[in-house]
This record gives sequence, C-alpha cells and structure tokens, in this order.
Amino acid sequence: MLSKLNVFKRKNKPPPTARPPPAPAAPHGSRPMKFPYTFTAKVVQFPFKFYFKNNWIYRYYCFAFVACLPVFLYIQRLSNTPSNKEKWAAIQRKEHEELAHRFE
Repeated sequence: MLSKLNVFKRKNKPPPTARPPPAPAAPHGSRPMKFPYTFTAKVVQFPFKFYFKNNWIYRYYCFAFVACLPVFLYIQRLSNTPSNKEKWAAIQRKEHEELAHRFE
C-alpha cells in the first residue's frame, strides 16, 4: 500500500552514473572562521591596519627597516668579496686542523 502512494520515493533522483553538481564557490566576502586554525587564516584575520595606525612600533619598524637597508647591503657586499672569502676559508681550515688534532 505504501509503495502505491510513492511516499518514500525520491522524485528527482539522478542516474547512478551522474556526478554530483559542484559545490558553489564561497563569495569573496564570506564570513571569517570562528577560530583560525591555520597560520594563513591567522595572518588573513590579523588587524594590520589597526595596529599600524594605533601602535608606534609598527610604523617605526617600517621606517627603520628602510633606513637600515643601505647599511645592511653595504655589510653584505663587504662580507662577500673574494678576498674576504679566502680569509674566512683559511680561518675555517686552521680551526678544523686544531680540532682534528685535539680529538686524536
């Protein structure tokens, strides 16, 4: 009797070989996670603008980085000269020889 009423039958049942429709893409302005589990989610939800506006250290960090960049580049260029590399290799060789004799 129930089979005659078609109560338990699905009406728009897809054929067994058909794939399910793709899930709709989340809109760009979707709501944030309740708790950001991944590092990327934490970075995305961090209020950078608020901290930059209301905390002096973030602003001065940016200015100090830009001001110190020429000094860092100068030191890096000096440390990578061929003469300095040879000098460093000699120091390392001498240190290795001393350690090799110490543990024999």
